[in-house]
Amino acid sequence: MKRYFKVNAKCGHVGRRKFINIDFTVVASNAKEAAAKTRMFGRVKHHYKDAINSVEEISLEEFVELANALNNDPYIACDNIQDQRRIENIYDRISCYDDYDDERRDRCVEYKMKKQKILERTVRLNIREFAMWKTKKQRHKSKFSLDSIIEMGEFVKIKKDKWISLVFLFVC
Repeated sequence: MKRYFKVNAKCGHVGRRKFINIDFTVVASNAKEAAAKTRMFGRVKHHYKDAINSVEEISLEEFVELANALNNDPYIACDNIQDQRRIENIYDRISCYDDYDDERRDRCVEYKMKKQKILERTVRLNIREFAMWKTKKQRHKSKFSLDSIIEMGEFVKIKKDKWISLVFLFVC
């Protein structure tokens, strides 16, 4: 049996942690199916648990009226960011998530920095151990120097998004 639903969903592509509420029209057998169909529409925030705000059953007249309004919505019709910027009063329609946790982000960055330091220490320790092994193997009593390590292998420094990783490639 065909039933008509109005599904209010959070739509994206308007900035990080931001959304626009849009009422979609869906033909489905029950509300759960209508919500599932809407979640798969373009622009809807698929990965958010609370992407679907509400599901209401409506009459055929309301369905047609809402479908026409949706077809005339410039946000739904735009294909790229330039079209989206040309929409008048688009910024009045944008909402922000209130639950963004700056403290959680800071802990995450702190953890990554700590992990990076541990990685660098491990690489330095491995370089020293390799140098000592190589010098013992060659029966040299010379002290550890970075130049001798560079001669023994290739020392590569990778810089990626302000994180510096030291990688030592052994050439034996």
